Amino acid sequence: MIPRHKDPSINRRAIAPYNFVPLPDEIRTVPQPPPFDRYDPDLLTGRLSCTLTTASPLYVRAAMTVEEYHTEKFTPSDPYYGETKEELLIPGSSLRGMLRTMVEIVSSSRLAPVTNKRLFYRTVDNTSLGYSYRSRMKDRVRAGFYHEDQRGAWIEPAVAGRVDRSRLQELFGASLYTGGRGPSRVPNPDLQHREVYVELAPDALNNPGRFYPVQALENEPAQGLHKATLVITGDMNNKLHEFVFFRLNSGVRLNVSDELVDLLEDDDQLTQYQKNAFKKGEDRRKDGGLKSGEPVFYLVDDAGQVEAFGRAYMFRLPYRHAPEEMLPASLNASDDQYDMAESMFGTVISGEARRDNLAGRIFVSNAVLKGKASEALLSDEPITLRVLSSPKPTTFQHYLTQPSPDDQRKLTHYDDSPDADDAKHATTLRGHKLYWHKGDVNRADFEATAQDVSDHPTQYAPPVKPVRSGQTFTFDIHFENLRPEELGALLWVLDKAASSKYRLKIGMGKPYGLGSVAISYEAQLTDRKQRYTSLFKDNGWNEGWMQEAEVNARMDEARLRFARWLLKDASATPDQVDALPRIRHFLALLTWEGRPDPATTRYMELDEFTGRKGILPGSEGTKRPVLPYPTTVLHGTWEKDAPAAPGSAPEKQPSAPRVRQPKPEKPQPVEKPPAELKPGDIIRATVDDAPAVGDIILIPRISGEEDLAIIRAANRGLRGYRVNEEILLEVLELSGDEENGWVIDCQPVKP
Repeated sequence: MIPRHKDPSINRRAIAPYNFVPLPDEIRTVPQPPPFDRYDPDLLTGRLSCTLTTASPLYVRAAMTVEEYHTEKFTPSDPYYGETKEELLIPGSSLRGMLRTMVEIVSSSRLAPVTNKRLFYRTVDNTSLGYSYRSRMKDRVRAGFYHEDQRGAWIEPAVAGRVDRSRLQELFGASLYTGGRGPSRVPNPDLQHREVYVELAPDALNNPGRFYPVQALENEPAQGLHKATLVITGDMNNKLHEFVFFRLNSGVRLNVSDELVDLLEDDDQLTQYQKNAFKKGEDRRKDGGLKSGEPVFYLVDDAGQVEAFGRAYMFRLPYRHAPEEMLPASLNASDDQYDMAESMFGTVISGEARRDNLAGRIFVSNAVLKGKASEALLSDEPITLRVLSSPKPTTFQHYLTQPSPDDQRKLTHYDDSPDADDAKHATTLRGHKLYWHKGDVNRADFEATAQDVSDHPTQYAPPVKPVRSGQTFTFDIHFENLRPEELGALLWVLDKAASSKYRLKIGMGKPYGLGSVAISYEAQLTDRKQRYTSLFKDNGWNEGWMQEAEVNARMDEARLRFARWLLKDASATPDQVDALPRIRHFLALLTWEGRPDPATTRYMELDEFTGRKGILPGSEGTKRPVLPYPTTVLHGTWEKDAPAAPGSAPEKQPSAPRVRQPKPEKPQPVEKPPAELKPGDIIRATVDDAPAVGDIILIPRISGEEDLAIIRAANRGLRGYRVNEEILLEVLELSGDEENGWVIDCQPVKP
């Protein structure tokens, strides 16, 4: 059995506009697909004529028209048009992708694609992830010089010391930084990585794993001084020290894998500060990229191999496992065989799988609007949708199964393994991610306010012109040489899309309720032998279409064959497919009639993420809450206290007179060392590292060498962060001590 999720208690439940269909216990494979050079009389070929009706507003971004392509004038807010803007379409590729995902889920096919790129993290909170980070970093960070040539990359171990900034400014008589504020304020290139001469403690050379105070620093060589490289990190208030690295000349080369180099230079990991501070050129491949010979911090594993490296002392660590590696070995077996979705829709194989690329046997046309395009649009003017962000798989408490969801110290993450011997640390991906339906949403449910767009313009995608609900499109699904059970899987999906109980999802804005569609269909099957017996029939072409009664019988047989194939039971019926526990979760996410209350399928607020506010009525706040199963969201109790009896209503109270409330005072920061802080205090801190995603690292104005403040990823909010920017923070929690340093868990103070 693969690791399974456990529902959290009501106080630990998270809410989200999405949820997951669990992974199957095994991947169901099929025999080798039939050849493409002939029709098989025992297989099914035909057409499904489909009618799609929008149940909520829908938007699929436009491609260029021929005129726009030649004139290079493109309106990104337009929906998908045909050759002219009189023909409004839903592209067949989008419809095909939607159908493939549905077939992939119901047929227990492989979850694909899953990224093989490791994610990064950095947090020192009191959850399991904070413990993991501290255990990997504490007393293990070393200094060295990065090198690369045609043979590969390696790190040359070095010794690092800390030097007073006041001594550097006295010695050089120049500012340590250039540029303005924020990411543009970078180390002075005339000083960064230049040679200096230092004296360290006598035993420093014998202990390369530690950092030592510099006892003397000079600009010129002198007796008793060692040549070193000056390393200036980001500027901030009250910063006292910089680093110096000097070589051991030991001849040791610690090899660095190509994967680690690619991860560090990945655009998702490079901050604007790094791009400004480390410009392309002089053997540097890209802004923010690596350069042979420059100083780095790094970790080695138990075998002495480099497992991570970066430019900051507390650099972001790559997880031990990529999302792809979180799939159990049992679901990667039989890699020489195709699953049903691959067999039907085709596949392009990557990695080391032993099966070949395969063309599909299902073809989907564009869906064409029935009616005038101008009348189908929700608005003539573009609409700016609320913030749409990319998936956040680093939210491991949602994306990974949690065997102990009620204890934040035992949450599993990407440093754990799907094949761990200890069941408490065994985890895997939650499964296929789908979005909840919200009904026929109003414009106010998905449109951003003008004030929000004005305050945070970079957070929003270009405006869009959605299609209204209730609009009808027609399209065809052509299929060739399908096995009965394969057609049965496709019919299972379309039967659900035709039912009033369920809907499918397509297009943009799914988290806010856009893209819900119903699909009805009529089936035609061809008798290929009859088709080629004669050229004409009844004064027309002989297309070989079967009679309706025979088509219906073949379709029912296909549904039955799929049920028996999926359940491995020769007596199974189609109704039994819907009763499978995993399929029940699938159907919960497709539910239209009786869908969950939108209050339980929304994005969480900032205070709910931080644990300062309860998510459910009557509940207490909790850190890193966990998503329950879809059926729990659909059918579970979502109130901590029992609801009032039906028909009862609270007694109406007289309205209190309106009183003008005084304008709240701006919070005043306290000037205390970390040891004296308490939750609720307001402090000043300077941003030290501000990646595009993940935790923000800051240095409090009053702090020791090892003290830092953290804004966790969930607490970032919509505002932007700039390196060296000083901001006000509200203290949420403190951990640590005087010896090892304090970690201050904070959230930004609202302006």
